[in-house]
Amino acid sequence: DDAVVHDHYYLRSSGISWGSGAGQQIVTVRKDDNQGAGDSRSTNDAYWLVEGPSSSSSSCVSGDNIKCGSIIRLKHVSTNKYLHSHRDISNLSGQQEVTGYDGGDDGDDWIIDCITKTGVVDDDDHWL
Repeated sequence: DDAVVHDHYYLRSSGISWGSGAGQQIVTVRKDDNQGAGDSRSTNDAYWLVEGPSSSSSSCVSGDNIKCGSIIRLKHVSTNKYLHSHRDISNLSGQQEVTGYDGGDDGDDWIIDCITKTGVVDDDDHWL
């Protein structure tokens, strides 16, 4: 299980789909050069809603902490697609493909691993 850890990056998506691989909605990661300081690029393509796991009808309550180790789903606000993991290989990175998908299986589920700046797993609650 290799986790990818990035700091000051954000996920983006739009209604555009891949012509190969899983053929689903393109999701990319982009560096936040402004690191949150009045970023003018904050358009709908970067907004995601945090929801509970696919196997549960529970939802995340706005303002509640997300515990380290929690399983969540990320739903793209403007397209209503879930961030989804596949075994397909990405044309861009050569790594496992991640897309936007209509949802409905555990490929939509993501585990929250909280890691400190020194690389140690942190078990405290955090705001997302």
